[in-house]
Amino acid sequence: MKKVKTRVVEFISYFFILLFCYASISKIMDFENFQLQISESPLLSAYAGFIPFAIIILELIIAGLLCYRKTRNVGLIGSFILMLIFTGYIFL
Repeated sequence: MKKVKTRVVEFISYFFILLFCYASISKIMDFENFQLQISESPLLSAYAGFIPFAIIILELIIAGLLCYRKTRNVGLIGSFILMLIFTGYIFL
């Protein structure tokens, strides 16, 4: 049973690594458009100079944390928090 649980956690971690790497790379590739979209947001326009860089760096850090067993729990918690923030932003 413990082996199945470990495999599920690894699968979820690999999925988040793929998701965050893809998201951050696509934001880097079209950074001007991403920055423009952030500046047009009524909630984030005041922080348009800082938020785009912070989001990209945070996504890459979390993806890095998920790569190693010792830091995987911290990475999963970070993934959960980042997804909660994103869901709350979309909801508002």
